Amino acid sequence: MGRKLAHINVIATEKEIYKGKCTPIDEKDTSMRETCVKRLLETFDVLAGKCQGIAAPQVYLNKRAILVRWKKGDKPVIMFNPEIIKSIGSVKSNEACLSEGDIRFIVRRPIAALISWYDIDWKFHQEWITYRKARIFCHECDHLNGILLKDRVKENYK
Repeated sequence: MGRKLAHINVIATEKEIYKGKCTPIDEKDTSMRETCVKRLLETFDVLAGKCQGIAAPQVYLNKRAILVRWKKGDKPVIMFNPEIIKSIGSVKSNEACLSEGDIRFIVRRPIAALISWYDIDWKFHQEWITYRKARIFCHECDHLNGILLKDRVKENYK
């Protein structure tokens, strides 16, 4: 399976792309920020909104950027340098991933999380999010940290 551009096909499936932490985006690197926004939104459009999130590694960028859509019909949000500051509790949930194909996994995610990120205008945000949003956000941040759903499943059995 060869590399295909995000706007031509869909998500990267080569597992080596997802190993290791992605590098932060510098506030002054407007070119990289624009590239991230373009690739994430193009991929979201190609997928016709059939996803809740996309991480930069999924569009062949080793950068800390994600796109999230909290619920169907919402406009997607681009987040730069997203972080999980604190999480509370956990619950098992059924998740799928565009990078894993049609396989679903049962993984543990926080019930609530305090998160931070920069928006496309480089404005800083920090807020508490709960179950569904926390699951989506944590899933995409896992991609930025080199963690796949399969890795989370293994954690459930330690």
